[in-house]
Parts: sequence; structure tokens; C-alpha cells
Amino acid sequence: MIRSTAWARALPQILEPPGVSLVMDAALNLNLGPQRIHPQMWTQVLAITAACATASMPFCPNPRDPARRQCWLAQPNLQRLLASEDRALLQAAPGRHATDLRPP
Repeated sequence: MIRSTAWARALPQILEPPGVSLVMDAALNLNLGPQRIHPQMWTQVLAITAACATASMPFCPNPRDPARRQCWLAQPNLQRLLASEDRALLQAAPGRHATDLRPP
């Protein structure tokens, strides 16, 4: 998981030796401020994606808003997508419907 801009810059060297099987971004940790979608964040994530493609390394994006999710889903070679925001919705769903499932 790429957790800093320094790691993002060093990614080509990180991917040279064997041992890494998948790269994920931790874009909120790229030291770009507390904004959920910082303008430079997308640039960094695209650079990480490009470095992974150059190294033939699988990349799993973590979209943080519906627009970014749609952007990733439109990519023809997308094989993985972290359901971080969707995960919270999925975890909450059973609780919302628990009343309907209880016997009278």
C-alpha cells in the first residue's frame, strides 16, 4: 500500500525485486492535506497506476467518490476495485433490515 508521496516516487524501484504481488493506493495518506479529494491526489494515483502498468504489476484502486468510481469502472483493463466506501454501506445494510427479519 503506497502511503506517501515518497513511496509513490520510489515505486518503480520498489517493484524491481520480486516479492510484491499487488499495489494499492492509500491516497489519503499521501501527505496532501485533509481534503478527501485533493487536486494532486488524482495525479499521484495516476502516477502509481502508470508505474504498476510499466512493471506489469496488478493495481487495486480505491475510489473515494462516485465520479472516481465511475472513472475506474470505465477503464478497459480494470481487474480489481477496493470497495472501501461501498463496504460501509454493505456492513450497515443488515442492521437496517433487521426489524423486517425479526418475528412479530
